[in-house]
Amino acid sequence: MRLALSLRRTLGEMAEMPGLEFQYWQEFMRTEPIGHQREDINFALLKKQIAGLAGNSGTKLDDFLIDWGAPVEAEETAPVDYRAAFQNLMNG
Repeated sequence: MRLALSLRRTLGEMAEMPGLEFQYWQEFMRTEPIGHQREDINFALLKKQIAGLAGNSGTKLDDFLIDWGAPVEAEETAPVDYRAAFQNLMNG
């Protein structure tokens, strides 16, 4: 769902996406966060600049980032036909 939201596509449109393209987008989302994850960084930069203007120049960007916990590492699994799995999910 997060991928569909980021690409501004319906779930039906996502189900029609070729499997290899779907895998490319999944990997891109994993390595280059877009959407809400990136917004956190942008707002942290803004808050750091405001703090600096207010006289608190000793802050670091990490002071303003939300701690979402450690990222979950993907397990090594056999190749999956993501398009078929997604279509099965959509069709019940």
